[in-house]
Amino acid sequence: MFFFITRSRWSGALPFTSLLLAAASCVAWLYVNWDYFPEWAPFPTELVNNSLTCLVGPLVLCLCAPLIAVATVIGTVANLIVILDRFRANRAVEVALFIVGMGVLGSSALPWLFRDQINDHLLDYAISRYDPVVDAIEKYHSEHGRYPDMLYDLVPTYMPAVPGIYMKYGESLTYRSENLSMVDQSPFIFELYGHSWGMHGQNLKYCPQSFDPCYRSDRHIWMARINERWIWVFSKML
Repeated sequence: MFFFITRSRWSGALPFTSLLLAAASCVAWLYVNWDYFPEWAPFPTELVNNSLTCLVGPLVLCLCAPLIAVATVIGTVANLIVILDRFRANRAVEVALFIVGMGVLGSSALPWLFRDQINDHLLDYAISRYDPVVDAIEKYHSEHGRYPDMLYDLVPTYMPAVPGIYMKYGESLTYRSENLSMVDQSPFIFELYGHSWGMHGQNLKYCPQSFDPCYRSDRHIWMARINERWIWVFSKML
């Protein structure tokens, strides 16, 4: 497609098609990394997300990714050949449009190249919204000698409002002042439960490092530490 565009009236087409490809790349990146975005962000529901993750996503990726890669390479080479001809002919406008188009196309790869760094930043931002809640609980404990019965007990003296669900996958935020679990050694229960990775469960859980091992893994449940306060608890159905 790119080759025939360049052979005819291609000058405005390359920036336009590059912009479309860049937009598609950004949408795909947002979908893959949607968990940590604010709750107002318009992303799929849990049912749609699970369907896309388990069925549609891998199928589309397997069918389309090789074709897109081949078409991109062929189109880029074809445009490079044509732009050399335009450069020799001193057609500055078309050369400038080609440079702009390739710049836009190249910028679409930046979110993928820096995916881990952006992911870490977004996760840190999401967790930072729950850190003040833990601070409030601990302050209440230090002043009263016990943990609050409910998070509402902290409002408004220790925090302005009860926290919400600040991650897209989150379904329920749980707090319990007493920890009666046989596998959990944290001083109190504070966790955000939800589904991610298809049908797998994913919990963001308060679990201070000083209590390690504060959560026991088994064949169906395993944990990964995020920082000195928080862990992931992953579970699978089978």
